[in-house]
Amino acid sequence: MLQHSESDDHSPVHVIQFQDKNTEIESEALWDKEDAQQEYHIQINSDRILDIFQSIETQIHPFNCVYKTNQQMIVMYKQKLSTLKKLGYLICKSETKYCIILIKLENHNSLLIKSLKGDSELNDSMMKRIGNAIYQFSDKNQHLSHIDEIIHEDSRFNPFHLDSLSVAMIYKYLQDKIEIPEQITMKQIYNLIEKEHDNIKKEPLLIKQQQVSQFHIFTIERFIFNKIFDQMMNYYIEKYQERQNQVDLKKKQLKEKYSKEDLIKSLEIKNQYLPNSDIPYFEAINELKLINLYKTPTEMLKQFQYVLVLIRGVAFECNQKEEIIAMDDELPILIWIALISDVPNLYAKIQFVDDYIQEIENEKRILTNLRVSLDYISKEWKL
Repeated sequence: MLQHSESDDHSPVHVIQFQDKNTEIESEALWDKEDAQQEYHIQINSDRILDIFQSIETQIHPFNCVYKTNQQMIVMYKQKLSTLKKLGYLICKSETKYCIILIKLENHNSLLIKSLKGDSELNDSMMKRIGNAIYQFSDKNQHLSHIDEIIHEDSRFNPFHLDSLSVAMIYKYLQDKIEIPEQITMKQIYNLIEKEHDNIKKEPLLIKQQQVSQFHIFTIERFIFNKIFDQMMNYYIEKYQERQNQVDLKKKQLKEKYSKEDLIKSLEIKNQYLPNSDIPYFEAINELKLINLYKTPTEMLKQFQYVLVLIRGVAFECNQKEEIIAMDDELPILIWIALISDVPNLYAKIQFVDDYIQEIENEKRILTNLRVSLDYISKEWKL
């Protein structure tokens, strides 16, 4: 039913199939940059990476693998938080929290284990178990009470976790040095950030030796977009207003004419990927709505990536953990999420991110699929 309208380079692939390294989803945008998430680096024999991944899968309960290729895997845990009441008043509402960990081959003999999102203590405990599984597989038989004693120095340093003094110093430097033209394109913004990044690296009082480049780039990006976000977003809203109006009108007509059940049936979402809930994939729908909270392309891309991970995680649970969902089955679910979420000016937000991100093309696949979803709603879905 659904045909991907992009070129072959951007067509969906079955995520369980093994791909070339150049087509990997790097997953860097998923990293929660301000939640003190951890990372580890472990020496391995990469000739048996698939066997290592299989060994990890047997020892990560209650986490589950929701994405796997021959270069990386993503594991996730759905944590339900209890409702807390005191003297009849609700002081902590019930909610679901997702813990996400990336295991990725860095080079021929090093494996990265990175906490992307969720409870840092829970993730850290699981990352140590993953480390144990790797070392047990390698016949080293070492119990790792503290993996960080074995890995490279500074490996637990989170380059995105800035203390207030560092932020203030970099912001003060930028305030005095940077000039933003009244008229500027996304490409020019990207080049400006790269230029200021090079300048900051030459200032020893602003940075520490162990801090890596992402630390500065993200800080500069946030500084600049906090100043020009409204101007830039208004430009994109105006540019894509006609397309957004077509989407909004068609969504309104579909919801008025058809029931929720009929809409799902029309999309041909497979039964094994339909959760038993009043609104299927409400977790991903709510996550997509949160895109309105962010002002930088990197943060917005991260939020779009969360939507994709939640789709895969929920589908994996629905299918009784027997197989990972294929991209062809994923697209109808993404259309459903785009239909129900009602995010204002979503088309403009997608293009806003797409025009800025330059170097992680494969991460932008979610943007392509979201555009395809909106185009399907406005142009191909028959009333």
